[in-house]
Amino acid sequence: MIQTIVLPDLSETQRASHRLDVYRGDLENRIAPGNKFHKLRYHLKEAEKLGAIHIATFGGAYSNHLHAFSKTVVNAGFAPLIIVRGELQIGLTPTLRDCADDGAVLFSTDRDDYRLGLESRVKNEVEQEYANVYWIAEGGGGELGVLGCRDWADSISAFSAGSDGASVTRLGSSNNQPYDTWCVASGTGTTAVGLACSNAVKRLQVFNALKGAEGIENTIEALTHDFIRTYDGISAQDVFSKMAFWHSRNCGRFGGLPDEIAEFLRALYVMNPELRLDPVYTGKLVYNIWRKIKENRWRFRSALIIHTGGLQGWRGVKRERIPYPEFL
Repeated sequence: MIQTIVLPDLSETQRASHRLDVYRGDLENRIAPGNKFHKLRYHLKEAEKLGAIHIATFGGAYSNHLHAFSKTVVNAGFAPLIIVRGELQIGLTPTLRDCADDGAVLFSTDRDDYRLGLESRVKNEVEQEYANVYWIAEGGGGELGVLGCRDWADSISAFSAGSDGASVTRLGSSNNQPYDTWCVASGTGTTAVGLACSNAVKRLQVFNALKGAEGIENTIEALTHDFIRTYDGISAQDVFSKMAFWHSRNCGRFGGLPDEIAEFLRALYVMNPELRLDPVYTGKLVYNIWRKIKENRWRFRSALIIHTGGLQGWRGVKRERIPYPEFL
């Protein structure tokens, strides 16, 4: 489904000059919504090809990736192993409790070791205890995650154009013209690279969701080079020329939700009661586009925002900042 967003507190001229549509990835795949399943799908195929019994990954205590990972892995017939950043608490977070209920085995590690990822001490310890383990980087990253997101971009493009014969559901919009740009929030950079590697995407605005993580551009460059070495059909220059990066100091730390963004999301909910945005990625993306429109610094007349899911992340937010009644 594609939905037009009605933004609060804009002038009539600003409202008429800019249209924001959102592709509701949060409505895809009940157990792994948004980009989550797309980043995992080729990893699952590779794990099956290699005869893996267990699939292991990394994530934080409220990680959307972990929440989707455990359910998807079990559904595919594998046993999930999860390395959690920091010490496990006696009272697990709702996210980790769901993972444990799915049958995932949880391991904790200190933050310094966690940062080493596939080179960490805890990875070696897990492999001494479990046989035939297939590893997925934090957030479902890597070349196979990019490949899944490239396919996702192709399917979104076909859906938005109606070229696959599907009946395109649009709320508040009947405009089927191509978009000036696509927009996506970035954490590991995997989804952004996948979208930019699709021929269907001509221009992509990448919004950094993490304060102090301006190095995401270097991460995306390295991941792009890794991907195109394996998968032909596009040059690194083609990919980089599509992308523009937006960094914001008002997004707060990862998982944090500053007051001004919480207030914006509450006002947005009043005007778009059927829309749900997550507090870590897409919610912050829409907030920053809104600010740029208000300041007359947004030059695109029509933009397609890719909703990457993650609504379960509201369970880690203080009640007074939550706009949606079902998460209170």
